[in-house]
Amino acid sequence: MAFERLAEIDRKLHADYDELLGDHESVFSSNTKLGWSIDFSIARTCLGRTPICSAVCYGTRRGAVQAANLDVLEKHLRVLRYFQEADAEVAAWRVVTEYETKRMSCLRWCGVGDLTIEVVRVINVIAREYPHVRQWVVSRIPHLLAQVDRRAKNIALMFSADQSLESALAVAEMARCQHPLVRYSFLRTDPEDPIPDGMNVVFDVRKGMPSPPSAFTCPADAGRFPLKSDACERCGWRCARPLGE
Repeated sequence: MAFERLAEIDRKLHADYDELLGDHESVFSSNTKLGWSIDFSIARTCLGRTPICSAVCYGTRRGAVQAANLDVLEKHLRVLRYFQEADAEVAAWRVVTEYETKRMSCLRWCGVGDLTIEVVRVINVIAREYPHVRQWVVSRIPHLLAQVDRRAKNIALMFSADQSLESALAVAEMARCQHPLVRYSFLRTDPEDPIPDGMNVVFDVRKGMPSPPSAFTCPADAGRFPLKSDACERCGWRCARPLGE
């Protein structure tokens, strides 16, 4: 299983790999699915959160846990350590500086991996001090997503759900928070999967599934089909809009 292999590699990296993120090293990662995104160690932030997530996670596919790609896992770990250790104001300045240098249109958090409390603090600093930066935050951790500033004007929060019991419980926890900025996405692995009420976006892992009437669908989110370059970078902000806009 890819997740078990990833956990094994992460334990070794965490014990043996102590290099920090370089002063001139990019905080961002790049891929054809998301364009630029800030990614974190899967094993340290979201390893196996639900059985469905474990089975289809794009972060563990395409040889992501093979030895030839250790540099990618090392980068995710260095980035995570940076946010855990840096002052939130300093980290926010570094992120925004690179965002502006790269002329990005949307700051995508957790293209791989998930939130920590230190990352949430940086998100809130950016929302408060750099309102021109559009942030897109995707998470499966209710209590952390709920701590993102509710007054932010230029931020999109997306809670990622699937058909598992673990996910249903997390959705219920997220709903109790009543965060005004949160939208919901649903990872549909089978055409017969009932789509829970309140889902704004449906990610299909197979082509040809019928489009639900209550949400718009996106290309596969499980890394099984090729996407055009920077597909989510160009589309992502749409996920913040209420249905019908």
